[in-house]
Amino acid sequence: MKTSIEAVSFRDLEQDCEFRFKKESPFWHLYTDGHKADIIFSDKEDFKSGMNMLGICCLRSPEVKVYTFVLMNNHLHMIFSGDSIKGIELFDMFKLMLQRHFIRSGKVVNLKDFKCQLIQIDSLQSLRNEIVYANRNGFIVRPDCTPFSYPWGAGASFFNPFSKLLPSVPYDSLKVKEKREICRSNNIHLPSAKAMVYDGLCVKIYNMKNPTQLGVKERIEMARHMHQKYNASNRQIRNILKLDNSIVETIFPQPGH
Repeated sequence: MKTSIEAVSFRDLEQDCEFRFKKESPFWHLYTDGHKADIIFSDKEDFKSGMNMLGICCLRSPEVKVYTFVLMNNHLHMIFSGDSIKGIELFDMFKLMLQRHFIRSGKVVNLKDFKCQLIQIDSLQSLRNEIVYANRNGFIVRPDCTPFSYPWGAGASFFNPFSKLLPSVPYDSLKVKEKREICRSNNIHLPSAKAMVYDGLCVKIYNMKNPTQLGVKERIEMARHMHQKYNASNRQIRNILKLDNSIVETIFPQPGH
């Protein structure tokens, strides 16, 4: 009897994926046209608000199962399964929340052309392709990012061991003021959820948000933690901690080097 994933063949895993695909179908790629819409998210605060509001809309739409999404400065991509009408209703809720947020903040943002379209995903391979396409959008537009480091979407957590570094607190434990800040609204009721704090390991250990502000000694200590606990590659360590390649290769020598 197979008792571990190592004992399961690739064929068995693919069959299981096909079964899950059929069970969860229909799948959809919801997107908006970035060639027509004006800039919506013009700065970091706009993106943070958009991330929170889209997460809230997902929580308030239990019939829709979202697998990944990405926010760009004037459009979005979202992969989900469920009733297409419910998916469109989720988008409409998100657009309405954005409109109210910009009115309250005094920003003039034209959402007239911010309209969603749907593509039905008819196979498991197409689903994989659409997920990759959505997650790579931020990386293509922002060459300073990787598919795992673009902050305004789910790609940063997709197959990413470093997502485990993100601490979270129960939403219900937050103060009313904090809930209103997250929801950007007086309507702070949410289904059981966690509000994620995106400060990660650097804050937990050193009380500092940006790891590049740490000294070399502290960054080397973090590098060892990332390598030992999360099996981070030398490249990931270099990119995240901005350590010189010679230091990283000395600490974690690679075979043949």
